[in-house]
Amino acid sequence: MSEIKLAIALPCHEGHVDVRFMDSFAIMEKPFDWVYMRPTFPQNFPASLDDARNSLVMQAFEAECTHILMMDTDQQYPQDTIARLMSHNKPIVRARVHRRYPPFDPILLRRHENGLYVHIPDEEWMKGGLVEVDATGVCACGLFDMQVFENIPYPWFETVRKELNDKEHTIIGEDVRFCEKAQEAGYQIFVDCDLEVSHLATFGITQKFYNLYKAARGAETRTV
Repeated sequence: MSEIKLAIALPCHEGHVDVRFMDSFAIMEKPFDWVYMRPTFPQNFPASLDDARNSLVMQAFEAECTHILMMDTDQQYPQDTIARLMSHNKPIVRARVHRRYPPFDPILLRRHENGLYVHIPDEEWMKGGLVEVDATGVCACGLFDMQVFENIPYPWFETVRKELNDKEHTIIGEDVRFCEKAQEAGYQIFVDCDLEVSHLATFGITQKFYNLYKAARGAETRTV
């Protein structure tokens, strides 16, 4: 593998982070040349999450980074997160992250012919390994080769309104919209289902908790 310069980018624009995140970030193995980044905005700029993510990518370009790792700060990370993601040598790859509210599922989506998304079956991601998806919360813990952003038009991240018919619409978040743009540019999106990141609430949402929730509620894989 050629020389790596990694941007470790935290899309934090609210002024505080959970101490559990900071503990995991401090002890995380960082085996490559890396640069720490946070969003930068003009004074009084009404920043959104879209703005934060776009700012981080622009900073990574300015720093001449080869890769960028986006890490949401409401999560707790395994110590070998960076090495695990890098080992796959994929342009776009992320760790498995569960929702922190019911039904606590990992956001791993496939697109139907009608353009809407359905969650992949539990038995598929529970097998572990790399799973290809059409869309996911790719930036929760996502590693990107910077060449990806050279081949996708700006803004890379944007929340959009999608009209379903004359009376109905849906909102496509910045993560899912990025996945659509990436696929349009010819990229595949992978999730390392063995690399579990704990999504912090009052406790960590993990596969074990999700299994208990499903057993208690008889929850089925739902469509979105």
